[in-house]
Amino acid sequence: MILLSIHPEFVARIRSGDKRFEFRTRAPGSLETDPLVAVYATAPTGAVVGYFRVATVLSFPPSALWERTKDAAGISRARFRAYFKGRDTAHALEIAEWRGFANPLSLEELRGSPVPPQSFVLLTPEQRRRLLRRATKGQGK
Repeated sequence: MILLSIHPEFVARIRSGDKRFEFRTRAPGSLETDPLVAVYATAPTGAVVGYFRVATVLSFPPSALWERTKDAAGISRARFRAYFKGRDTAHALEIAEWRGFANPLSLEELRGSPVPPQSFVLLTPEQRRRLLRRATKGQGK
């Protein structure tokens, strides 16, 4: 399981189902063996608010990726283009299933450190268990 930092506005769109792809400049290779992604909502939220399962990872030149994902991108084309400017390859994590927490989890509680990941980090097996235990105690949108 990896931990991704995502802006709260995009977390809200993931929760609502309007955003079914999470875009990245690098594709985490670990998703092939463990397709779960914990979501850290950046400031002002500053907490792990849930997780999702990745159905597939799409990797294409940016213009081709936009054509495949635009109907469920949850962002504007201009923002997409700015994010991938100068990149030959763009990646999209297709979100298959969202599980939100009724009580968000602090980074300190999850990882023992309040420092959020710059892009993504691999969680340890114990951190994964801690996060999934939280999910069973209370799930929400």
